[in-house]
Amino acid sequence: MAFRPQLPPISSQGLFGFYSLLFFLFLLYSRVCDLFLPWLHIPLASSTISAIMAILSGGLLAALNLRVSVWRGGSFQVVTSDWYRAVLAYFLVVVLVQTLDEVTRAIRVVTYALGVLAFLAMAFGKQTDGRLLMPVGYFSNPNELGMAMLAGVFLWWAMSRDASRSMPLRAFAAVLIPVMVWILLRTGSRSGLLSVAFCAPFLLREYSPAGRIKILIGGALLAVIAAMALPGLLLERFGTFFSAQEKGATAAEAAQDERTIGSSEQRMYLLRTSLMMTVENPIFGVGPGNFAVVDASQSEERHEHPGWAGTHNTYTQISSEAGVPALVFFVAALVIAWRGLARARRLNRAANHPRKRQMDIACAGLQLTVALFAFQFLFIHMAYSAVYPAIAGLSVALVRAVERELAVLKARSIATAPAAGARPLIANLAIPVSKA
Repeated sequence: MAFRPQLPPISSQGLFGFYSLLFFLFLLYSRVCDLFLPWLHIPLASSTISAIMAILSGGLLAALNLRVSVWRGGSFQVVTSDWYRAVLAYFLVVVLVQTLDEVTRAIRVVTYALGVLAFLAMAFGKQTDGRLLMPVGYFSNPNELGMAMLAGVFLWWAMSRDASRSMPLRAFAAVLIPVMVWILLRTGSRSGLLSVAFCAPFLLREYSPAGRIKILIGGALLAVIAAMALPGLLLERFGTFFSAQEKGATAAEAAQDERTIGSSEQRMYLLRTSLMMTVENPIFGVGPGNFAVVDASQSEERHEHPGWAGTHNTYTQISSEAGVPALVFFVAALVIAWRGLARARRLNRAANHPRKRQMDIACAGLQLTVALFAFQFLFIHMAYSAVYPAIAGLSVALVRAVERELAVLKARSIATAPAAGARPLIANLAIPVSKA
């Protein structure tokens, strides 16, 4: 018989804040409001309601104790708008998502939202230079849209392997995953393909040797189908990472080669420039949001045309704009999220919890998503976006919920095993017993 850990009763403010947060997470990842009623600022309203409820419940003030420094130029807008929303998204998830049921529900909402985004991309997406992107909003960048689709692949993969979900939902997940992969390919995101190669070993380790062979065969078939079905411009783009233009190419292929190679050269220039700014301003950087401003100013001093482009690298965006200490904290947060999920999986596998499989799959899905973001940060600058902080918050909430469940299970095992003479449900695990 399944049991639930004894937790303090949830206040009405906390409960209302939790459902407001779920609504905000759905809007954050589906981007429905980018297309419909954007002037109502519904995501801002939902996040504000969640913050108010978190404050009234007493959780946010205890968890949030921040001091914000302001740099010159446009940093004030970045700090008070973009960065603030990103930090708020993280703390709202950590404060309002407490139990295992709540965290699995929040992950499920994010999963559904990415599925909705896939349908919106198919219905309303437009093509620029043969690449699929959303017409407005955050995912109007095809690289960001490709990243979202791959994150959706991992979360829907976890949904398809969760036996606690209904069979129709799991079957729908199995159908949706190839669709999201196809949208990823249609974005023409080369970093998306590299991310697939990077994350593949983490995914394959979740299967038996026979299962890995099936996955590899399925991936090979998908690659063959994609090679036959994708437009020639996208195939040319995928085949030209840093190579030169081939002789005898058509005018369209030559133009695509020029854009692709130009994009690669620009990325190398931005990488060198951001590293140079980091060396020149190692402690505080040039200020959040000021990389493009400083780069444009330096280009004008050299009598060159300013590019007004971001770093295309989150790590160097942070180091050049906020300093090396900020980068250290950011990387440490990534490592902590990954190791926390790995620790939760290790403890869970050694236990005999009734929801053992569900917890392991949830941790696996978030681990794959964290690995995806950690790699994609090499190609996308999104230091002040709320898209990753919400995932990080869910990782923290899931680890905490799993450890709480296992702690209560251990306490119950210790209390009942000696009297009954039965084998403990958890043996030799260093899990603190929660008094909650």
